[in-house]
Amino acid sequence: MRAFMSALELDSADDARTVGHIGRTNVRSHEVAAGVVPRDPAVLRQSADSLEARLRAQLSVFEARYELPSAELHAALARGDIRETAEVAAWIVAFRTWQGLVDERQARAK
Repeated sequence: MRAFMSALELDSADDARTVGHIGRTNVRSHEVAAGVVPRDPAVLRQSADSLEARLRAQLSVFEARYELPSAELHAALARGDIRETAEVAAWIVAFRTWQGLVDERQARAK
């Protein structure tokens, strides 16, 4: 689970939690609540690309550790080849998030 969380850890500064980084801008929770999140499509695309790359890197770690492609994860769980531990749950979340980003990118390309 630690390998998954390390890329997604949140920073804090001035009593405001950083909920993410969009481009070069730190986005804090109070800014999100106030609607201050940048809306520039190029900045948002850069953020999505960065998230997709981080998720793909995390998936590669899980795939190497378990010697199993992420696309076969659910089938392996159903067969009982692997147990659903906290780490495997983190892998599932990472894979679903990455797949959602890929699906969205493909839908926008059409």
